[in-house]
This record gives sequence, structure tokens and C-alpha cells, in this order.
Amino acid sequence: MPINFSTLEHNPPVFIFRLKKEGAFTPDLITEMHAALDTIQNYAGEACLVVTGDGKVFSTGFDLEYFSAATIDARKQLMNKAVELLDRLLDFPLPTVAAINGHAFGMGVLVALACDYRYMRADRGYLCLPEIDLKVTIPSGMMSLLKRKLAPLALRDLLLTGRRIGGEEAVRLGVVDEACAEEEVLQKAVSRASALAAKDRETYGAMKRSLIHW
Repeated sequence: MPINFSTLEHNPPVFIFRLKKEGAFTPDLITEMHAALDTIQNYAGEACLVVTGDGKVFSTGFDLEYFSAATIDARKQLMNKAVELLDRLLDFPLPTVAAINGHAFGMGVLVALACDYRYMRADRGYLCLPEIDLKVTIPSGMMSLLKRKLAPLALRDLLLTGRRIGGEEAVRLGVVDEACAEEEVLQKAVSRASALAAKDRETYGAMKRSLIHW
């Protein structure tokens, strides 16, 4: 199912949403991801979602060219749409796994954190929340997600320094579940997601909401 900024592949029970063009988020990419989530949620059989990138990059975050050229109102609208997408992914009533195949910055990190599980390359690729150096504050909806998913000291360090961390450190800080070889990242993500695909949707969604609001 080719689309402009992403592709959606279906190898039952797994749907693989692949970010293209370095996963640079614009309103168009957000719209495509919502459409993919609609397709997956409306599928009658067992289903689960793996989110991954293309080549050496998972997601560079927001498209900085779009962001810098946008009006203040357009930037606010983009942020609001991004928070809505993250909230939907966080509450999605099906298993979701991020296969972080390469660099993940900003919004890319948030998308991965909104998934239930995360697998990352151990040998190459960095996670980074660079907003401190971009002089951009993080909206409360995004900060809420970060606080729910990351330990306080790890979050403090990542936010205030803006530094990059590799796979092994990401595991130590509790940002990802496992760092593995390049060829294993997607494989392990698919295996993890597939193992959960048969879970009852209503119960699975309720459990996720309980985790979010504990």
C-alpha cells in the first residue's frame, strides 16, 4: 500500500508502518499515519502494528524545513496534531512495537515511546531529544508522555543536555527494551508484536489505559 511519506505492509497478523523520507513529520505524514491506524483498527482478524523507518534513519523528528517556513499558527496546529497522534498511538487497542532501525530524534523518539515495546540497533543509530538546542519548548501533551514512559533522572538528563544516546545506553536508561544487531531489529519487533496479536482487543486496550493513568 504505497503512500507519499510512508508505506503500510501487511503480513498477517502484522502490519508494518514504514516511515519514508527520513520520517520527517509534517501534517501530511501525520494524516497518513492516522489512515494506517484506521486500516489496522478496522481489520477484522488478529492484528498488531510495528513502526519502523527506512535505511539508516527511524525518524528525524519534525520536518525542520516545513517548521521554519510555517506561520506561528501553522506550527501550533502541527504540534496539536502531533499530540493527537501520540495520544492515539498510546491508547491504540492493539499491540504496537517500534523497530528503531537508525537515528530517532524529537518526534521520532516520542512515536517510539508511544509504542508498547521498543527494539533498537546496538551498533549504530542514536536517540536524541534536541529541543534544548533548537530553542523549542516541548508541549505539555508531549511532556506528559515523556514523564509516563521515562524514569525521572533519565528524562532530566536527556531534556537538559540534548545529548545523543546509543542502543546499549538506551537499554540502561529504560528507553528501549532491547538493543540488538541490525538484522534482528525488525525481526524481534515482529516476533514480539505477533506473540500479542491474538489478545482480546477490548481487554488489551483497557490494560494499556490502566498503565497510562496509574
